[in-house]
Amino acid sequence: MVALLISAIVAAAPVTVKVEVLEYPTRAPLGGVRVFFREAHNDAGPPLEATITTAEKGRGRGELAHLNFQLVEATKPGYLTGAELAPFRDLIPMRDLVKREKHADDELYYLVWLVPSSWLDEGEVGATGLPT
Repeated sequence: MVALLISAIVAAAPVTVKVEVLEYPTRAPLGGVRVFFREAHNDAGPPLEATITTAEKGRGRGELAHLNFQLVEATKPGYLTGAELAPFRDLIPMRDLVKREKHADDELYYLVWLVPSSWLDEGEVGATGLPT
């Protein structure tokens, strides 16, 4: 009972979220990326939403109301969205493009990889499904 109460209190506390966005395959940091989060499973009404924009070095920081948020999309002009990558799920392991880590009870870290839209124009796909 006590553990359930403690986890409910921790889940309801504000959470710091850190985001790092890199270009695949160059590993170049991407500034100006809008990272959109949406609350999961809100029975009290419409889900809360939050957007964090990365700075020039590809990193962004913000606060979410609690841990129960999911990264929905990271977007930047010139880069493919999740919907644009969807037809290539057989070639690109989508789960590898977003990594979520809980660094503390009140801190989340996301590492996000964006694929340049020029990838569709190149036509050459390596074994990983991404441009060689």
